[in-house]
Amino acid sequence: MIIDAKYAAISVLNGITLLTRGSMDYKASPTLAAGDVKISIDGGAKNNLNTLPTVAPAAGTDVQVTVSDTETTGKTMTIEFIDQTAPKEWEDQKIIIHTHGHASAFYPFDRSASTPTVDASKISGSATAADNVEANIPNLDKASTAVELAIRGADSDTLETLSDQLDGVQNTVDGISNVTRLTVSLPTYMNRPSAGNTAILIRIAMKDDSGAMQDPDSNDLGISVFNSSGASRNAQLYKEYALTNTLDNSANYPPWKKCEKVVAYTGVYEFYYKVANDAAEEELTFEFYWTENAVALIEYRFTQVVDAANDFAALLTKVQSIVDKLPTGDISDFDETTDPVELLDTGGTAGTSASELVDDFFNKNGLTVGGTVMFKDIIKLMYAALRGKVVKTGSTYVFKDDDDSTTAFTFVTGPTGRTTS
Repeated sequence: MIIDAKYAAISVLNGITLLTRGSMDYKASPTLAAGDVKISIDGGAKNNLNTLPTVAPAAGTDVQVTVSDTETTGKTMTIEFIDQTAPKEWEDQKIIIHTHGHASAFYPFDRSASTPTVDASKISGSATAADNVEANIPNLDKASTAVELAIRGADSDTLETLSDQLDGVQNTVDGISNVTRLTVSLPTYMNRPSAGNTAILIRIAMKDDSGAMQDPDSNDLGISVFNSSGASRNAQLYKEYALTNTLDNSANYPPWKKCEKVVAYTGVYEFYYKVANDAAEEELTFEFYWTENAVALIEYRFTQVVDAANDFAALLTKVQSIVDKLPTGDISDFDETTDPVELLDTGGTAGTSASELVDDFFNKNGLTVGGTVMFKDIIKLMYAALRGKVVKTGSTYVFKDDDDSTTAFTFVTGPTGRTTS
């Protein structure tokens, strides 16, 4: 989101919205605390916004942001919304402000003025330029077939040269619109390997507004990567899958790195991002910077480094802890003539009939069978079957752990009973 603001003037931005974390819905009444909203001026250090944004109107989804006069004294300001709490309430958000109305602003002319200011001294080199304009306009020979405007600027511009300059402006505008879409093959998650490094190929396709492939100025597409705290990750950007050579610095846009151009295609660039087995699990921002007809353009993409293997192992550990806490009531004396089975307490005394508690848990073979199976054993049977393989030898079933080698427990069935060990 790009917003205009007057240079060195207080600017109040209304209607800024934040997306609910993990959702595409606007966040209602987001909690904004110190450190959640930071501003950077012309790529400088990120500092807390002088005035903490508020929800306005109250209990709504719109956030009001006030930028002070000292915070608008640059060409470009970026304001980041990053929730410091865990878990986060909203998705990370960034807005860009371009200033106007000052020689040091992004747009030197005042875009908020109702009528532009005309400097008469710029019309001609004369100290009495305004008088010259008055004097010369009535003297134009309207009947002449070769009328040349006698009012010239300091650089001797005539209507013809001014027309040429306007054509140049139009060409610049057309050139800017040429690159309007950036497609990036950045995955939502980058998985941390269990050992060594992983090289993740990221490709960028640049297209104009008609969908045709288009290269930026000098074929230079800058890339910078940083985490949510602003720490650079540019050292992880490489030219090739072997992760031997890091990306070169951009000659035109330091300190950005320069994406590798895919020579066989127009408008296609690439690089490899290295994810090491000890890389931090963190959110990353990929910042792309380029120019089209000397006009700076910038876009952002986001991803997250995760460790799926550790996360799954933690899940299994949690499941096992739940299994270990299950009650140890017995299910016994299951035979062909008893339906449903009876729920017995740990002392073996028959309790209240549990209707359809277990409908033929074991295969019925026409024989009266006995034995004792715990509630925990039933869960272990199902859990083990999901984790590793089961080896059957006769009436013995050996349940393996998830390494398919270690024996979790053994289940024996027969006409005289069923036991686990």
